[in-house]
Amino acid sequence: MQIYTGKDPVKGRKTNKGSSSVEDLVKELENTGRNITGDNFFTTLGLARKMLSKKTALVETIRNNRVELLSAFTNGKETISTAQYLDFKRILRSCLIVPRNIM
Repeated sequence: MQIYTGKDPVKGRKTNKGSSSVEDLVKELENTGRNITGDNFFTTLGLARKMLSKKTALVETIRNNRVELLSAFTNGKETISTAQYLDFKRILRSCLIVPRNIM
């Protein structure tokens, strides 16, 4: 575990702070077949792939503005092809919840 000491001026701005934080926290749980539950701030498709390769499952929500999400999942108007869905399903099991309009 690392102690946060502020922004490092030498390294500059770091992207994916959430993903790297999760990776640091779960190092001891890798290759144990455990499930990790987290918040949508930490979730990225890259993190899910890394954890899956280390035999660790992620159970998290994902924000709809993430670049790696298929537009068919976030848009709701487009249809998704079977090939796209199966490729996405290999990595993630996704559940799309769309609230109904209440009159």
